[in-house]
Amino acid sequence: MAQRSALGIVERLLDAVAPPRAVYAHCDIPCGIYDPHEAQIAALTVVRMDQLIAELVHPAADAKPEERSLYLSKIARYTSVKETHSEKVKHEIRVIWETTSLRTTRSSSLRRPSSSSRSSSRRRRPVRGRASRTPRSF
Repeated sequence: MAQRSALGIVERLLDAVAPPRAVYAHCDIPCGIYDPHEAQIAALTVVRMDQLIAELVHPAADAKPEERSLYLSKIARYTSVKETHSEKVKHEIRVIWETTSLRTTRSSSLRRPSSSSRSSSRRRRPVRGRASRTPRSF
């Protein structure tokens, strides 16, 4: 317990000398760019691949082997592109979701709960250094 309070004193002294600034980013480099453009393009590609798959005419039972092969290769290619772009959409949405959720979590948890020993206007100290995905508890 004494070590924890000593650590708190040191942190407060550091904050007084060099106040930390909040950093919000989707990666370790706080670029501040959260563009959904890649997710939109990938989503449109998925929709288009679905349309192309739906437009394909299934070869008849007496179709030539070349027609069947062409049909199967188109299905395989469209499905492969669709799956690749679906993964891109999921990745981009996760990035946007995590940054939005992280920002909301941090902004809503900047204030400490009121107690008799602390004033309710005191702000939480943001994590120094590498951006953390989960807020630290103090």
